[in-house]
Amino acid sequence: MFQSLPPPFLARLAACAVAMLAFVAPKAAESQTVPASSPFGTGPSTVSAPLGPVPSGPSTIVQPIAQPFGSPDAADTTGAYASKIAYTLRPGDVISINVYGEPTLSEAQTRVTPDGSVALPLVGLVHVGGKTSSGAGVAIDTALRRYLRSPRTIVSLLQIAPLQVLVLGAVRAPNKYVLQPQSGLIDAIAAAGGLNPTDGAFPDARIQTGTSAIQTIPLQRLYHDGDMAYNVPLQSGMTIYVPSPNLFQVQVAGAVDHSGDITVREGDRLSMAIARAGVSASSNADLNRITFRRVQPNGTVDSQIIDLYAVLKSNDVSKDPILAKDDYIAVPKARSSGGAANFLYPLLNLAPRL
Repeated sequence: MFQSLPPPFLARLAACAVAMLAFVAPKAAESQTVPASSPFGTGPSTVSAPLGPVPSGPSTIVQPIAQPFGSPDAADTTGAYASKIAYTLRPGDVISINVYGEPTLSEAQTRVTPDGSVALPLVGLVHVGGKTSSGAGVAIDTALRRYLRSPRTIVSLLQIAPLQVLVLGAVRAPNKYVLQPQSGLIDAIAAAGGLNPTDGAFPDARIQTGTSAIQTIPLQRLYHDGDMAYNVPLQSGMTIYVPSPNLFQVQVAGAVDHSGDITVREGDRLSMAIARAGVSASSNADLNRITFRRVQPNGTVDSQIIDLYAVLKSNDVSKDPILAKDDYIAVPKARSSGGAANFLYPLLNLAPRL
């Protein structure tokens, strides 16, 4: 077809083609089609190649932070892991401090001092106690801004300091103890040798950290009922006090081995007082007709006859009166030896250990 055209026209057509190629070629170099995944579906998308150097500017640094409790499980969506992330630094913790772009200001490993600070080059002491790892990084950045334009610090918790607690009161070995992190109240009492023996309910422990409010923990719910909600987590510097039951005296008279003032503990019952006074077979006590007398605060006197044999045999503890200071107990002598009273002797001997 082109052979039938005149030569001047063919020359002009060739010149136009060359000009078009010169115009289209740079545009094709500026844009190229690259297969890519779209967030809204699959298929090719056009990615524009940069026409010049990438402009410089601040970039986001993502660095894994050491977790003392291990990495979170993919299925762990409970608040337990969230509480671990919110751990606040305290004296004795070991941390690493990474100041981006400033290796001379970074610390691969440093320990939080007793006053809650860390010592850093150039800025000196920076208080990080009571702050999370990210909060500590912000505090260090604030201190470094006097010397650096835009400091970026990452603080990682490497090791949690052991707990130091003081256990006092009705435990076998009151003292200060060093416990593992995440220990609870039971661990502290166990380290102190456990609770002292008690005839009644367990007392309420009182715990305090520094000048914070005093917490009251019912040890009866924890040890007797097994309610682990009362196994409160410990904090370093915490003081734990287990009060001893109050001691007072009651008077026991009559057919007992040791008549007179008998020392009992708060919460003790009538059977305990008689057991401490002693009712051996030689005393020949009549436990079916015990006189129990109490002076009320208004001066009136309440007196009753109690069949202790029936009370213990029925296993109804509510019918075994709880003692109060200055109660009077009279145990008559039996008219004949043996009988029901002899059956009670081993029970009363066991009573202090129940």
